[in-house]
Amino acid sequence: MSGPKPALQPHQKVMGKSKKVRKGHRAVFWGESFEETPVYDRYQMPIGQPFEGPCIIEEFESTTVVGKNSTVTIDAFKNITIQLKEG
Repeated sequence: MSGPKPALQPHQKVMGKSKKVRKGHRAVFWGESFEETPVYDRYQMPIGQPFEGPCIIEEFESTTVVGKNSTVTIDAFKNITIQLKEG
């Protein structure tokens, strides 16, 4: 015996305070020197658009640091995917 299966569609409704994808930049130490690094608002990042590292992604719960030689995208469920490049 079983019941009906619900048709769940997870969707994140939280929005950040920023209205722009790129909130600004900050100096970040990347092993040898400080570099101006873009800072993005996770809640404003468009689904499927790649962003090149290095960058920082801010949200309420955490901060994600995306290093050099990598690409970050946001999927349909707002998961952060970081693709590391060989090099």
